[in-house]
Amino acid sequence: MKNHATGWSWSGVVGALYQFSKQTRVGFAYHKPVSYRLTGASKVYIPSTLNSLQRQIAENNGFVNNRITTHFILPEMAVLSFYQGLSSQWSTVGTISYTRWSRFKDLTIRFHSKIPATTVHEDFRDTMRYALGINYAFNTAWLFRLGLAFDQSPTDSAHRTIRLPDANRVWWSGGLQYTLWKQVAINVGYTYVYIHNGSLTETAPGPTPG
Repeated sequence: MKNHATGWSWSGVVGALYQFSKQTRVGFAYHKPVSYRLTGASKVYIPSTLNSLQRQIAENNGFVNNRITTHFILPEMAVLSFYQGLSSQWSTVGTISYTRWSRFKDLTIRFHSKIPATTVHEDFRDTMRYALGINYAFNTAWLFRLGLAFDQSPTDSAHRTIRLPDANRVWWSGGLQYTLWKQVAINVGYTYVYIHNGSLTETAPGPTPG
């Protein structure tokens, strides 16, 4: 079977920024969860090696082209950030993010035929992300950026699957900013993401040796 589904939803972000002084700013943002209801089609390919009786049995059990639906919620996220000027040339920035991935327990596809619903259990966990960066202003036009981040994976060894073979990540980033004038700047950056090795244990039914 090949399944394809599409849909749309909406979300919202609310945030606030407080400037303690010209050199110190703190910001907070909240991204609301997003609920998706997807619809689409399931295309069934029956092997040509089956005889007519076998093909008829497969079709009687629902293995025919049909419609599918699924519903899942992508999580909300809270982000706390800061900016601290250290001198006329140096400044530091940081971010702490929390994502409520525990909302995403499983993904269920429902078929509009006799085929039973298929559920993939994910059992995601809530995650944190920590980032810290440093800025250096060569002059009023050029700014150099360097940053490091740790991004926690929502999966672990007990629940990691081949479909989503994720693991904790470390980000190294660097970039340059050139200010054309006060309201316009050009930014160029590069990020290298290192994904830790992650083991998994996943079993699926198969043929019985005979």
